[in-house]
Formats: sequence, structure tokens, C-alpha cells
Amino acid sequence: MKRIVGMCVSASLLVLCVSAVSVAQPGGRGPGGFGGFGMFGGGGGLLSLAQDEAVRKELEILDDQVQSLQKASQEIAEKATAMGNAKVAELLLPHQVKRLKEISLQRSIRGFRGMTALTDPAIAAQLKLTDDQKKRIEAVSQDIRNKARELFSGGNREGGREKMEALGKERDEKVLAVLTADQKATLEKLKGKPFEGGFGGGRRGGDRPQRPGGEGAKQ
Repeated sequence: MKRIVGMCVSASLLVLCVSAVSVAQPGGRGPGGFGGFGMFGGGGGLLSLAQDEAVRKELEILDDQVQSLQKASQEIAEKATAMGNAKVAELLLPHQVKRLKEISLQRSIRGFRGMTALTDPAIAAQLKLTDDQKKRIEAVSQDIRNKARELFSGGNREGGREKMEALGKERDEKVLAVLTADQKATLEKLKGKPFEGGFGGGRRGGDRPQRPGGEGAKQ
């Protein structure tokens, strides 16, 4: 019985722990953030394949069809995430669910998007971010993306890791500066105690923003 429950929990956690990196997805930002991560391969199967650029050209898929496919992918991802979260709530005890959400939030802000992940709907709602704050955070994100493009224009990769880590630190500091004192306190409560287990091989993606055209800078 324990083995069966463990398998179910593992399957549900997969839904919670797929990080949505918006700049890498053809359909834009997925339902990520606090308590659930969304876009896994654009929905999978034929739906995912139909959004491949080469396949779109082969099938002569029109722009409005692409938008419809992307919308369908997001809807499916949102439903899958909701189902996974509900299943976790059934299988785990309340204090386990609470801690899982804390770890989920920590994982989210340590991803390539860093503190800009706070604008994901579920997190933003918990922090009560205003529309103005969301716009300011998006402006920070855009500014960092522009700086990253400038750093690596012409294929220059010298000192790439250090540069990207510095940009990531700058981004997160600027996002935190947008929050009020109460929001910062709420964020710390939502994060809970630091998770020491590591996230996927111990790499801290949150130390650096995503580099244009790839996941990170190489030496």
C-alpha cells in the first residue's frame, strides 16, 4: 500500500515541479509558480507536435490556428496542474502539503526567472501585488533581458557565468525593492525554512537569468 501511495505522490509531484520558463515556451507563460508548475511540452502528443515550427510549415498552419493550439496547450496544462495539486492534497497530511508549497515557492524563485516568478498569479495573489508592481517587475525583467543580449552580442561568451550571475543578483535585488515591507515579510513566511535538499543536481538557476537563445551562459 505504501508503495502504491508513493507512486501516486511521485506522479502528482511531477505536475507540481515542472518549471515554466516563459521565454523558452512558444506559447508564452504557463501556469507556474506557487503550488504548481505547468507547461510540460505544450500538452504532449499531437498537440505538442503541431506547434513545432518545422511541422507548422509542413502543414501550412495559419497564425490564428497557432494561437488556438497554444491556448489549448495552456488550458490542458492548467487542468493537469489543478488535478495534480488536488491529488497531492488527498495523499499528504496538511503539514506536508504546507511544506511542499513552501519548497515549491523556493524552487520557483531559484529557477531561471528568479524573483520575477513572483508575478505568477498564485504567488502574486498571496503577496497582494498591485498592477503597478507587476508592471515594474516586468520592466525589471525586460531590462535584464536586454542587458543579457548586449553581453552576448556577437557570440562573446568570455566570463559568461559570472556575468549572468551578476545580472541575476541585480534582477532579484530590484524586484525585492518593488515589494513593501509587509509583502517581504509575507514572502518569507510563504517560503518557510530553507530547503537544504537541493534542486536537480544542486545547480542554482536563480543565480543567473536565462540567456537569450539558451538556458545559460557557458564559459
